[in-house]
This record gives sequence, C-alpha cells and structure tokens, in this order.
Amino acid sequence: MNRTFKIDLNRKYCRRCANSIKTELRRITGVKSIEIDFTLSHLEIEYENDNDMRETFMNTLSRIGLFQNNSSCEIN
Repeated sequence: MNRTFKIDLNRKYCRRCANSIKTELRRITGVKSIEIDFTLSHLEIEYENDNDMRETFMNTLSRIGLFQNNSSCEIN
C-alpha cells in the first residue's frame, strides 16, 4: 500500500538543497517518489510501507538540518 507524507518546510530551498534533501530521503527503504514545490516550500513523499514513517522522515530532515520547529506535517 502506498502512503503519502506531506510537510510544509516554512522556507524556500534552492535546487541544490532540494537535491540534497531528495538524496537523503531516497536512502530510506520504501520511498517511491519525492516532490518539492519550490514556490510553496512544500515536500511530499510517496512511500510503500504499511508502517507510519513520519518519525523516520522527520528524523532524517532533522539530521540534515532542515527540520523547522514550526513546520506542519500531514500523513495520509
């Protein structure tokens, strides 16, 4: 079953930073696609896993220094 994780990053990133974000997230088993909306500073990850991966994604974003304390996230 595919699931989607969405987060508003509350800041804009350049394409180089976006590529770094994607590279780190692609290392997580089950990640199928990663979309970053540069205008809205919105990140969406589609993944194949029956488990809630929110903590894994947030830990990865935090580890690479991109997690903002006031970010909002949503998982479907």
